[in-house]
Amino acid sequence: MHYVTGVNGRKHDKKIFDRSYPGEIENFFHKENEESQIEEPLALMVDKGYKGVNQIKIFIPHFGKRENLTEEQNDFNRLIGKHRVIIEQFYGRLKNRNRVTTDRWRNEIGDFHNKVIGISIALTNYHIRCGHPIRRN
Repeated sequence: MHYVTGVNGRKHDKKIFDRSYPGEIENFFHKENEESQIEEPLALMVDKGYKGVNQIKIFIPHFGKRENLTEEQNDFNRLIGKHRVIIEQFYGRLKNRNRVTTDRWRNEIGDFHNKVIGISIALTNYHIRCGHPIRRN
């Protein structure tokens, strides 16, 4: 999971990402395949603010009223929605279990806040893996 801390106010995540990793978007979203030792590009599910990013595969939902979209566009949007809701539920659990992600942080000791956020994300993942899934299917 990619996260950036210490951003005040309402800022679009694409602008935050561009400032955090200038010119590195292509390298950031690759993973190494353990079997073949070849880097595979990852894909992102993003909003229309990311339009124009060419270095990586992105999935942007089609916008408009359901009646005005084709059946394929509606199917695509439903598929994206099923995955995006899991991400939103993860954030909800992260915020409910670890108030450090929602409360104002007043500690200015180095990058301690980044470490606390990273630990909170790891603990949320651990909680999910220990038998408390986000969804029960």
